[in-house]
Amino acid sequence: MRMNTTCSISKIDDVKKLLESDCSNISKIDIKLFDGEKYKNNSLKALMFLSKNFNKLNLQNKISIDINVLYEKLPKKLFLHILKFYENTKHITKCNICVKHEFEDRYVDTEIKKWDIESILKANLEIEDVCKFIKINSLSPIEALAYIHFYVQSVAKANESKKIVHEWCDNDQFFVGAYLKLPEVVCMGYSTLMKEIIDNLNMPELKCEIISVQFEHLKKGYTAGHARCFVFVKDKKYGIDQSFFDDPTWDDEACLKYAHFAMPNNCHDLAISNNYDYRKPKLIKLNNLKNSIEYQYNVVEDMIFNNSNQKLDQHDIEKIYFTVLQKIHPKSNFEKIYEKLKEIAENSYKEQEVRNYFGNLTQPQLMLSKKEAQNLYKKNTIKRVLSFEL
Repeated sequence: MRMNTTCSISKIDDVKKLLESDCSNISKIDIKLFDGEKYKNNSLKALMFLSKNFNKLNLQNKISIDINVLYEKLPKKLFLHILKFYENTKHITKCNICVKHEFEDRYVDTEIKKWDIESILKANLEIEDVCKFIKINSLSPIEALAYIHFYVQSVAKANESKKIVHEWCDNDQFFVGAYLKLPEVVCMGYSTLMKEIIDNLNMPELKCEIISVQFEHLKKGYTAGHARCFVFVKDKKYGIDQSFFDDPTWDDEACLKYAHFAMPNNCHDLAISNNYDYRKPKLIKLNNLKNSIEYQYNVVEDMIFNNSNQKLDQHDIEKIYFTVLQKIHPKSNFEKIYEKLKEIAENSYKEQEVRNYFGNLTQPQLMLSKKEAQNLYKKNTIKRVLSFEL
């Protein structure tokens, strides 16, 4: 009886040998598309050659394919190659995308993350669509952040990976977890998704890092860790040049909110956030490939600049979000958009009250008058790219 084996492919000759061989003992094909920190043309050509000739393999049993890549966010050319491979083989075999991740904190822990190809493709497509929407609609940097905040909070319902012991390498810690058929995503997953979108947007006036902060819930008596984003915004339209914390996780998908949008840099102070006793935030530092992370201590405070402890004015937030809503719903009339903003404003203020947090919002009613909003409505350029239903 033959033992099942793995066939490794790195060049077209490997595929040709496979086509000529008896494949009865093969249970898996392993394709590594890179060498060091670069993708290899020979491996990409082998992938496409296999894709075109896959139905010619002398397969006796079902096999699986592991495609090894450097990181879950794929370069455009590679994405197109993998998409074509999926289209040619999806009815024949199961395919996984594999990424090696490392966590460095006093020691190195390594994990090979194995994702189904459909989730990887969906994640890459959606990130590109969000960036495309922002560019086509000419959103300013703070408007882009507002749109991304809305998108990330609503992409999937928070859901922990089902494990007895939670680890850094669980699906819910990565942005792809939000795109699984049954999503697995928590604060770290939402934060990595926000950073991934902002990084791929490549807008010089909008940058993003991820921080981790430990806290004690003073009323409920438990301690926990939480991830959120640390963003840098320079926006001439709104006169902004500072850093903020941003937390799409706590503005969850139940209803759209902006209570934790662009939070001032003193948001972790006990006098500002009465429910939570926060420790100093730690920077989650990624390497160039984003597949290795480490904590950096006592650096976040040094990254705060200019007037970064100032709150973003509620009136400006409402102008920002009115513009974003109009871009999202270009076919909606003024009344519908304005009423939706009223609803979001009320939900956001209630969220602040529930969290016992003195944030940017000072009242549940809109500060943006109807007349001001009507003037905005007339000025805003309307281009339909994608939409969420109101």
